[in-house]
Amino acid sequence: LILLNQIQNELTEKLKIELPRSKDKIVVKMMTPRLMDEIQAQVNECISKGQSEAQANFEWSLIKLIDTINGERLPEIKVQKYVQEMEAIDARALNKVASVIGFGVDTNLVATCEHCGKTFPHSLPITREFL
Repeated sequence: LILLNQIQNELTEKLKIELPRSKDKIVVKMMTPRLMDEIQAQVNECISKGQSEAQANFEWSLIKLIDTINGERLPEIKVQKYVQEMEAIDARALNKVASVIGFGVDTNLVATCEHCGKTFPHSLPITREFL
């Protein structure tokens, strides 16, 4: 239990960032399959309106990852405006934190047979518990 609390505390600290230019304090969310689906839906909508896929994907990935800004949970429309007005240096820093942490759940496993000792790679099925 102590180890679990320590891991939780370390992870919580990694989810916090102070942006270099604005000095805003951001807490980000862990990426989930549901969040990825929401991002893709928004990206598809932006593409249908003529926005580039790369730009839409970058923006919506940041929008959906932001949990709080300076301790406040804002409506998505305000987070969207915040991200769109964010200076490039802050956006890069936020994106870097998201990629360094390695968001999401690694579902790749290796099982070892109790009888022969061979190892077998396989994937954990995505179920409701991941959503």
